[in-house]
Amino acid sequence: MASARLAPETANDYFGGGHYFSASQIEVYHQCRFKYFCRYGLGAKERRPAEIDALEYGSLMHYLFEQILGSAEDIQALHLYADDLKARVHTSIMDYVRENMGGYDALSPREKYRLYRMEQTAVKLIAHMSEEMMHSLFRPEHFELELKNGTPYPPLRIPTKNGLVTVGGIIDRVDLYKDENGTTYVRVVDYKTGRKEFKLADVLYGMSLQMLIYLAALAQNKDLHPAGILYMPAFIASVTSDGTESTEKLKQEVGKNLRMNGLLLKDNEILNAMEMGLNGRFIPVYLTKTRKLSGTASALNEPELQIVLRYVERLIATMAEELSAGEIMAKPLMQNINACAWCPYTSVCGSEHAADDAEKNSMKNDEALARMENDLEKGSGENAELD
Repeated sequence: MASARLAPETANDYFGGGHYFSASQIEVYHQCRFKYFCRYGLGAKERRPAEIDALEYGSLMHYLFEQILGSAEDIQALHLYADDLKARVHTSIMDYVRENMGGYDALSPREKYRLYRMEQTAVKLIAHMSEEMMHSLFRPEHFELELKNGTPYPPLRIPTKNGLVTVGGIIDRVDLYKDENGTTYVRVVDYKTGRKEFKLADVLYGMSLQMLIYLAALAQNKDLHPAGILYMPAFIASVTSDGTESTEKLKQEVGKNLRMNGLLLKDNEILNAMEMGLNGRFIPVYLTKTRKLSGTASALNEPELQIVLRYVERLIATMAEELSAGEIMAKPLMQNINACAWCPYTSVCGSEHAADDAEKNSMKNDEALARMENDLEKGSGENAELD
């Protein structure tokens, strides 16, 4: 097994001189400290299988969303003009191919067919997003927003006993809503080309932090109040059918697969601003026929949401302190995921685990929040001087 700690002078060589992290670095660290050391300390290059298809799909979809949604004069009307939307998607794809793939004529027949299928998917996704925005009072304010010093949206700043830690990144989309009192609420939207289900319990173990980090960074701006995070599917999942369902029924099933999930502020006004009528078509929270709020596992009240954001900051501060102390133990995360499953460094650390070693944890929000609050209270005394 890998050594648990670097010598102080070695730790300083690798991790001294202040800390700037990306959200992905933080999640790698919490998967396994030794994996983080190999990748970001030693810079060890892993052997990766060819994944051009998946990577190119994600890059192209992000490009299309930014180009078309970001430049549309009326995003809400895009789905009303199907032919125009198809033409704009096609033009944008040809621009992307020319700039990044050597031009359309250089592609193989297989790649051309893939582009054709991606074009069809993109049209449907953008039309769905346009329709979602028609039912929302939140408005996209920024696409591909980089958290950067010298702008109104700097990286997240976290004081620690070893100095200031900053965490940056690029946010797919930032939506804003101003209520009748003039208070502006912010939500963060992330496009996912694979399946993603947010679980609050994962945050306890340092997973699913990226969007919460971005929300915390935006909330540093005193004019913005956190309203939540949403993962938006950037693919269309197939729907199984036995041939007896109506077209409308199949359309509803596709719509369910496109519904966003995440963590939202449990405030009826804010939730209704996200989806007017709260029918649960676009967001994971909805009103029942008796006007009761359902799907509340995806919503927290303001004090609870603040506990989560503070807990995320505490995780990052602890990570920085442990790195400064040279902590690089090969102790892979085995809660809901097997961090060894796809790790390229298992032959080095000797900590390979079997596929079924991961412990399934279905902890409910109340318990996860209680543990976060308890951890924060434990750390408040030792970190009082940082406040």
